[in-house]
Amino acid sequence: MILCIGGSSSTGSSLLLQLLNRHKKIIGGPESSLFARPQFYNDWNKYKGRINTSQFSFLRNHGWHRDNGVNIPYQKLGISYVELKDLILKQTSFEKFLLELTSIINANNNTLWWAEKTPANSLLFHQHLQMEIPLTCILTIRDPFEAIASMVIRGFSPVYATALFLINTGFGIVSSKDHFMSIKYEDLTSAYELTCSTIAKFLGLDDNFDWHQTVVPIKMNSWRFAETDLPYSSKESRFDVLSSEEKNLILYCTNRFRIKNNYTIAGREPSVKSVNEICDLFGYKMRGEKRNMQNIARRDLLQEMVIRTMKLHPTHLFNFPIRLE
Repeated sequence: MILCIGGSSSTGSSLLLQLLNRHKKIIGGPESSLFARPQFYNDWNKYKGRINTSQFSFLRNHGWHRDNGVNIPYQKLGISYVELKDLILKQTSFEKFLLELTSIINANNNTLWWAEKTPANSLLFHQHLQMEIPLTCILTIRDPFEAIASMVIRGFSPVYATALFLINTGFGIVSSKDHFMSIKYEDLTSAYELTCSTIAKFLGLDDNFDWHQTVVPIKMNSWRFAETDLPYSSKESRFDVLSSEEKNLILYCTNRFRIKNNYTIAGREPSVKSVNEICDLFGYKMRGEKRNMQNIARRDLLQEMVIRTMKLHPTHLFNFPIRLE
């Protein structure tokens, strides 16, 4: 069985995966982007040869992130390179490939669930849940202002971070109740044992976690906090430590950015199109803008549009997802 985890960056998906890995019947590994490429759903036989290949034949992300490629961490999942390539060659559909791949991973690791976490997975949750395979999706969510601030600390611009949060979250909200759940970062960090127990029950597993393992912090040199820091190790608000200009630009963008009408990924529009709607849906407090940062926001959006167009990214000039109200 497959557990597909996605959502905006800085909403706790890496921490969630590490915690779930403490269950003896769950195996997770590094991000692969396997579930974040609509090309596999549309024409598996045409694109399957681009899995774990060189940069010259990579598949592009159709979301906001400009990352490319699909790289299944076969060694960490207990599979050989030859075994993976043979499996890709033999299977005639994406669904059959996933069924066989998951079966091998779980058999080799004596697990029942393969957990794959890539933030952009949320863009295709609706397609994942339409497949006739045992698959469950988890959307990680966090207070928008804390999530966006955390991304700014990690090196993203406020404009880039706000658009990423809005797109990954807006598309990740689906109506399925049987095979979809959302997990708040705040619940995960304040009561991780209870939250993981709830997830295990949802997956049909017992509460057999090894809480004696240590979570290894994920931290780049430029970050002020580790991605997996829990509240008891760092209580400071990410938003509060930003500069005045960064705060004001985030407040402006969160109030003004909208996903464009009729913008779709894999034929589907997002469930919500503004940060305000996300706050209403998940019970977060919306903050008002304090300064007019229109010039900076427009400049940075235009810069993104130019870069994406020059790189032939799916979110190019004629398919740009964000508008400024």
